[in-house]
Amino acid sequence: MTEGYCSVTNKYYPSLDEHHIFPTGYGGPKNGKTIFLGPDIHQLIHRCIENPILKDKLFSMIPQNKKKLANDLILVIRDAKQAFKEGMFINNTTTKRVTLEIPINQYKKLQVMAENFKVSPRQLLTRYINSI
Repeated sequence: MTEGYCSVTNKYYPSLDEHHIFPTGYGGPKNGKTIFLGPDIHQLIHRCIENPILKDKLFSMIPQNKKKLANDLILVIRDAKQAFKEGMFINNTTTKRVTLEIPINQYKKLQVMAENFKVSPRQLLTRYINSI
């Protein structure tokens, strides 16, 4: 654990938790992208999956400009958990290049989400697929 500022609240913590963007507990890569969260915020983000009412509590604790990041973290955990539950884990020992056609409005959302995680849309999709 390390000291510093929580990526979601900007609050100083003497000890931060390292949060995997794509949860390793649901098949995400162990060497995947991480961010640092205050222990209370980390726990609350994970608990929001089971109890959506806690999202209001979480949002009351974070700055307006970080609410989208927090919401994206919750959605990724929710989707990874659901995919893992349905047995959609992918073992990527081989690769294949594919072309994906999606509506432009969905691609724009993907671009914004990728920017929040400081990765390209392709990297975000790859990491998400690896987590399911």
